[in-house]
Amino acid sequence: MPVEPHLPLEELKRLERAEKNADRARRLRIVILGWEGWAAPAVAMGVGLSRRICQRWVARDNEQGLAAR
Repeated sequence: MPVEPHLPLEELKRLERAEKNADRARRLRIVILGWEGWAAPAVAMGVGLSRRICQRWVARDNEQGLAAR
């Protein structure tokens, strides 16, 4: 899943660790795994969501950056 580099990978990981909201942390995890080169089915299995949902979150993040989270 191609991810637009709005923030450095280490910053995304820091944000994920600091996030109190579980849903937002999961969305950050989706973007991080996509950035690391994971395929959509693997990301979906890793976070417990459907492949399509993961692809939608990455697409939304690519378009809107931090505002999408």
